[in-house]
Amino acid sequence: MKDRLVVITAMTILAGPASAEPAKQMLVPGSNIYDFGIECRLDDKVTFYVGKNSPNNQYRVARNIFFTEVSNGKVAISLQRGFTDANQETTYLTAPAEHCEMSKL
Repeated sequence: MKDRLVVITAMTILAGPASAEPAKQMLVPGSNIYDFGIECRLDDKVTFYVGKNSPNNQYRVARNIFFTEVSNGKVAISLQRGFTDANQETTYLTAPAEHCEMSKL
C-alpha cells in the first residue's frame, strides 16, 4: 500500500491510562476526502482488511476513519466502507497488541 500512514503512534497516544476524561477520538487525516485501505495485524496474521484486493466487495474502500480510545490498550476504529462508495458504517475493536496501517488508495 502506497502513502502508508502508520498509526502505532496514534494508537499509543490514544491507549494511555484510563481516567474519567471523555474518550479521545482522532480522525485519520484525509480520510474524509479520499478513499483509504486498512490492514490490521496481530502476530503477523491479518485480522482486519479493507482494500482493493478484498475478497468481500463491501470492504474495498474506507472513509471517515476515526480512532477512539476504549480501554486496556484497545482502540475502536470507526469507518464507512463499501465497494466504490463508502456508505456502510462499521466499527472494529483492536486487540491491545494489534498493529493497524492505513493508506490512501
